Amino acid sequence: MIRNSFFWDDNIPTVGILYREENNMKQQKERALVQWTEWSISHYRKALLLVLGITVLLGIGLIFLKTEMTFFSILPRHSKQVQDFERITNEFASASQIIVAVDARNIEDHKEAEALVRQTIAQMITEFESPRWKDMLEGSTTGIDTDFVRAHGMMLSDPEDQDRMIKIYSNPDLLPFITHL
Repeated sequence: MIRNSFFWDDNIPTVGILYREENNMKQQKERALVQWTEWSISHYRKALLLVLGITVLLGIGLIFLKTEMTFFSILPRHSKQVQDFERITNEFASASQIIVAVDARNIEDHKEAEALVRQTIAQMITEFESPRWKDMLEGSTTGIDTDFVRAHGMMLSDPEDQDRMIKIYSNPDLLPFITHL
């Protein structure tokens, strides 16, 4: 017999004993499979009913299964961080929008500029609602989400502008306020 250690101690398991235990496990599994096979051959109606019952139960479970293919479906539902992240994502939906501005300030006639801007926006909307962009864009609208801009307009500005606004409004004195403007 081969020993696992350099010490000659009867308390140390040997390779032969480990092999026999592993071999016994394999034999038990094979015996269980053979017994199940023999039972299913001799009682094939009961075996078919058992398989049919399992299939029906799984089918019923499949009806109530809710499939969700979002980033949140792989995260733990009851975690406070995940709930906060989902709330922020839903609340700041406009943060993931692409805002396109059409500039016509170089046209002198205001009515002509307005007509050109409206025509350009209409062309852009028809283009972005075409099947070519359906997989990438959720929708396109004219105008701006004014509620979002009122609530979170500072988020859309540059960091330098945010710092300047903090400096302007942090000191209530009139002279620093006017100099920062």
